[in-house]
Amino acid sequence: MVSPFNRLLMPVKRRLQLMVDRAVLRIITDTTQRQQLQIQTLADETDSNIERWQNYGHTSVPPVGSEAITLALNGNRSNLVVICAEDKTVRLKDLKPGDSALYHLEGHFFKLTKGKTGELIVDTLNISVKQVNITATDGVVITAPDVSISGNLTIGGNCEAAGRVIGQEGGTFKGIESEAHRHKENGKDNLSDGPQ
Repeated sequence: MVSPFNRLLMPVKRRLQLMVDRAVLRIITDTTQRQQLQIQTLADETDSNIERWQNYGHTSVPPVGSEAITLALNGNRSNLVVICAEDKTVRLKDLKPGDSALYHLEGHFFKLTKGKTGELIVDTLNISVKQVNITATDGVVITAPDVSISGNLTIGGNCEAAGRVIGQEGGTFKGIESEAHRHKENGKDNLSDGPQ
């Protein structure tokens, strides 16, 4: 027999038990001010128009089938929100204590790890900025089969080329114009006809 006190507490107990739940994401809508989800809870209930709250400065669209933790505000199941979501099948794994990473389901990622090291693994990196400033105290190394720079290039220090330097329109070297320069040929007084 249930005591009057327990009978009084049963609705409160039920609300507390239903406040936090697990769910699976079925539909994700990312066009609204706050992301809207359709979820399926472990009790096989389907709920729609559930808001997903995200941390400031970072947003994501988890793949369908991701797992989520729901919170029933005021213990009311008709007022659900999703407070976190993840797809454990594609999560970047084997990080060390202290590591942090952004990752994509296709496998590319940006990882911050020990030794103040950042690691970016992608196939294509598109950067659109007004200005880029790089300050390296030890050096900059670019390893690529081809490097293209469109626009003017100013080099403030020495420049060393291991291969040939090929120019299409000439240049100025120590004040001498390569296109207009003439010099004496074979010790004779007559000047050359200019560069070939």
